[in-house]
Amino acid sequence: MALISRTIAMLCFFPLIALAADEPANKDMANQEQTQPQPVQKPAKQTPETAPMKPRDNSRALEHVAASELQKIQVDGEEQAVLIRPWSGPKQLGAALLLPPPGTHADAPGLNAFLRRNINPAGWASLSITPPPFPEQPNFTTEAQEISKAGDGKMPGKRNQATSRREAEEWQKLRKQQQSFIQQSLAQLDTLGAPFPGKRLLIAQDQSAALVIELLAAQKLAKPDLLVVINPYLDDPDANLALPKQLAGLELAVLDIQSPDGHQASQATVKSRKSLAMSQPDNQYRQQLLALDLRQDVAFENTLMMIEGMARKTAGSKRKNGH
Repeated sequence: MALISRTIAMLCFFPLIALAADEPANKDMANQEQTQPQPVQKPAKQTPETAPMKPRDNSRALEHVAASELQKIQVDGEEQAVLIRPWSGPKQLGAALLLPPPGTHADAPGLNAFLRRNINPAGWASLSITPPPFPEQPNFTTEAQEISKAGDGKMPGKRNQATSRREAEEWQKLRKQQQSFIQQSLAQLDTLGAPFPGKRLLIAQDQSAALVIELLAAQKLAKPDLLVVINPYLDDPDANLALPKQLAGLELAVLDIQSPDGHQASQATVKSRKSLAMSQPDNQYRQQLLALDLRQDVAFENTLMMIEGMARKTAGSKRKNGH
């Protein structure tokens, strides 16, 4: 009986000895795993999805417009509004083509609505077109193979670095879509403007003005007798910086109007727009700086006076040159 008890005790003691012998090795292996450098996780690569360019349904926004003023054209297979008001008074000088900022409509409130109703007594018919849609905010997607492991605490990019809204190629693609919209619209105004022969003024605001500058610089639009650009700018920083040189290269009469509340991107180029354009020989460029924000009736009236004055000067110089 004593022999059996001694044998059981020895069998229980041997595994404890083996476990104690293995413990240092296990600790060493654990320490090695902790000190061994872990592979660096690459930040997830984010790519913006192409933002859709969906035209807005402006039917409700134009319910107040008289039916006699409303005409329709086809752009990219969809109907778009053109608002037409004839000249009034003794003068019949031609037509002013109005292009509001992207994402608005043909009777965009503010300056556009004011100009299309108040330029007529000066002898100009007004044709206000629907501007191109404004692209929606980009949606960023992360490629599956680039997704960081859950709980690793790694964030793509630097904490104090803003995510770029779009890449240069994305900006260019969106601008081409908007420019195509403008080209298709203006091409159809020859017929709609036929009852109003004479000079042609093209008045564009904000990004629409910048898109027109790019199209004219690329010779993709017919030249108006007078181009009026109001607070021109582009969201693409590189393209925005290129606008002054493109504007200076246009061989036509240009009235460049800047307001104090214009987008900061238009404020950034206001000096270079003037200096580059005025350096060109035989330039027909004039820049006017508004004293008031373009949210006030007085600023609307001052803008109209500037346009009428430059239009009269342009029409007079054309007659002197025999045109």
